[in-house]
Amino acid sequence: MKLKHKLPLISIVLLVLYFISLWVMTEKTILQFTIDYQHKIYLSKIERHTQNIEYDIQNGKRQLWRIGQKLNTGKLSWKESSHYFYDALEDSVFDKIGLVYKDKTYHITGRDQLGDLSHRTYLNEAFEGKTVVSEPLYSKSNNIYQIVIAVPISYNEEILGAVIGTIPMQFIGDIVDSLRIDGYGFGILIDSSGDVILNSEYDAIGYTNFYEHVGIDQFTSKSGFLRYHDGEQQRYAFFKQLDGLDFFAVSIIGESDLYKPITALFHKNLQIFIMILILACILTYFAIKNIFKPVSALIDAMIKAEDGDYMLQVPVEREDEVANIAIQFNKTIEKISFRDEELQALNEELIASFREINETNEKMLQLYFDTIKALVQAMEFKDTYTKGHSERVMEYSLSLGSKLNLTQEEMEILRHGSILHDIGKLGIPDEVLLKASTLNEEEYNIIKEHSRKGASFIENLEFLKESLPIIRNHHERFDGGGYPDQLKGDEIPLLVKIVTIADAYDAMTTRRAYKEPFTMDEAVIELRRNKGTQFDPFLVEKFIETIYNI
Repeated sequence: MKLKHKLPLISIVLLVLYFISLWVMTEKTILQFTIDYQHKIYLSKIERHTQNIEYDIQNGKRQLWRIGQKLNTGKLSWKESSHYFYDALEDSVFDKIGLVYKDKTYHITGRDQLGDLSHRTYLNEAFEGKTVVSEPLYSKSNNIYQIVIAVPISYNEEILGAVIGTIPMQFIGDIVDSLRIDGYGFGILIDSSGDVILNSEYDAIGYTNFYEHVGIDQFTSKSGFLRYHDGEQQRYAFFKQLDGLDFFAVSIIGESDLYKPITALFHKNLQIFIMILILACILTYFAIKNIFKPVSALIDAMIKAEDGDYMLQVPVEREDEVANIAIQFNKTIEKISFRDEELQALNEELIASFREINETNEKMLQLYFDTIKALVQAMEFKDTYTKGHSERVMEYSLSLGSKLNLTQEEMEILRHGSILHDIGKLGIPDEVLLKASTLNEEEYNIIKEHSRKGASFIENLEFLKESLPIIRNHHERFDGGGYPDQLKGDEIPLLVKIVTIADAYDAMTTRRAYKEPFTMDEAVIELRRNKGTQFDPFLVEKFIETIYNI
């Protein structure tokens, strides 16, 4: 297909796609608004209907507490106190009020026989001194679900028993029946396990546990809404946990019913939208066709400019907006051509400058390192036994660092810190540093100062700033028994722990004035013996793998 036909067609297709996208986005926005609106409305509705339940429960707690206060005599007797229960029953939310004794037997209004509640676990909390509101419980004697409130009775800080009141679930049924949305859907009441306790349309749900269809993880908050498929259609469930109770009021509606009002409005407007779209496409086609010819020339010129031809100029044969674009294009090409030459020259200068800077940096880094080596050699000149010690520690440390895949920056920090780890010995008196016999406590404490002194020597050198922890803390122990800061475990930086192992290994495998050198195998045994106390266990094993491969 020729470009003069393709461009108008593409433009029309893009226009159609734009209108369709606009329609889809608008539809989604309105549908989401509908969901959010219904969510707020029906959570508010559930809140309004459940306030009476919550009020009745709180009022019931107070009534039972007042009865308990009257019984706070140290002895519980139904015969002597039953009139309190019957009097309270006349103006309460309870259908029955009873007295539970310490052995969990009980008396209750409307029944003379002594009953047994030892199987009711909610009483355990009541006998611990807590006011309890049970989950909905099935009463075999009444053949209904009910909520039980239990208030402990205490005397001289001893729990004597509890006052209980039962609230039947029938009065909640009216609330469940009211949980319909605009005449659609139905309401259910579920407990903390998802079991459906009450529902307005049993045939509509066809199941006894709501969590089996939507998942318990959907109920992580006290209120909200969720979307699920029940095997027949998509549904929305708006839910709220009732305050003071372990169950949820849920309003369920089919997706199609929820969207019915807005869908009708959309269908009505869809015809208008299609007519506007067709008219827009026709007008767009003729408009593009009219301006295509001069635009084609501009497109050809742009293609050439894109390929690097900045010397071209587009002929201007009209006096309209397209001609103005052509004139501006010609001016732009001239400026681009001039700036392209400038940029090429600047680019060459930058490349040369970067090359020179890199060479200078490499020389400076080498100079720094040579200076470090000179400092170390000056230090080791005092003691022939430790000659080469710092360089060997550096080599061991870098080998382990390479095995651990440290970054280039970390390897440079490790290089500087390891070779300078004993630089503080320059500040230790020779009579202590070079003493061939065993050091006394005072002399040992002087030697221990070399790590602090070393850190002090280089703390003002910016390029060695990151290496300071290695110099200061390479005598720390994994169990915290080292010096100078008694760091332990993960408090010790990784690079410090590497140098600690390398330093100890080289000290063991070289001759000193006070000892003969260990063999490699003897040193490995010693490292393993001290892992977890002096050394990091993981790094010890990695170091051993490293030295056997050097």
